[in-house]
Amino acid sequence: MSQIADRRAGRYLKREADRLVLTAYEEQRREKSVTRKAARLVKGILAGLVAGKNGFEEMEKLTENLSAEIRKVMDIPGRIPDNTANYFAGSAHIEGIRSALRAQAKAAYRRKSLQELGAHAPIGMVSADGKYPRAKVKLNRKLSFDDNVKQIRERYPFFQPDEAAKDGWLWGEVRTLSVTHVSGRATTYLDCVPVRGETNEMGTFVEMFEALKEDWGQTDLFELFAVDAGMVSLKHATMVDQQGWGYLMAIKGSQPDLHAELTRQLSGRSAKSADAILEERYRGNTVTWRVWRTQDMAAWGNWTHIRLSVISLFDGEAITLFGGCASV
Repeated sequence: MSQIADRRAGRYLKREADRLVLTAYEEQRREKSVTRKAARLVKGILAGLVAGKNGFEEMEKLTENLSAEIRKVMDIPGRIPDNTANYFAGSAHIEGIRSALRAQAKAAYRRKSLQELGAHAPIGMVSADGKYPRAKVKLNRKLSFDDNVKQIRERYPFFQPDEAAKDGWLWGEVRTLSVTHVSGRATTYLDCVPVRGETNEMGTFVEMFEALKEDWGQTDLFELFAVDAGMVSLKHATMVDQQGWGYLMAIKGSQPDLHAELTRQLSGRSAKSADAILEERYRGNTVTWRVWRTQDMAAWGNWTHIRLSVISLFDGEAITLFGGCASV
């Protein structure tokens, strides 16, 4: 039975990999050094992701131990070295890979796959969330620190250095905005927008949102768009509302007036009066959410599109959210 399951999984992965539109991908590797086709590397990396492998080293071990039948089904004839996969991914043409991801999501929508996954949810919802994986770049010892930073910014425009070097390396982050369909049984990526080193989530919101409108503005995939506090502003909330979508935005210190008013409203409420009490596991611990819904801030100030405030108490800290658009 396990062999049948493995064979089915292999065929599924191959079918999905074959559907990837790699024509937009610009090969960055030197022709003389290329011994493994891009399609095979993509299939190997995809297999590692689906198998829950952490990093390219574990992916290498997976491709080394594949059965002969799965190798044939997926067209992965041998082990894929972690250095090869790392170089391939690290030197990839970002816009090409992003285009392939967006095309894959739209193809899944045309096949009704995304709609079927989200059929049980009361409302379609998409979330944009920042990811900050750590990265490091080797310094040129012949150059000053400032010259090194300048050179790195030109060569790696999405690298955000910490402005501190250690043991000949400059550490920092490579930030992205992950746009995912979260109301289905399986979370599905719709887009992944790299954040340039000279800006942040707030400065990348418009680019991300315009792409979201272009891909999904004429569909019924979702009605609610959620972002965290790093992208919250009146301008951004208005953009979402004008598109006809509802918004769910975390309000923290970056919006001091809103945060202060919602926190004031929270302070006079008893735990027993909560509209809902939810428990979940978070980083190995059980945490409790107490949620109160109120319309006390409807059309508050310049935020004329606020329809409903959701005030919650999470693990002893005040976390405040609100939603807009009449359909929410």
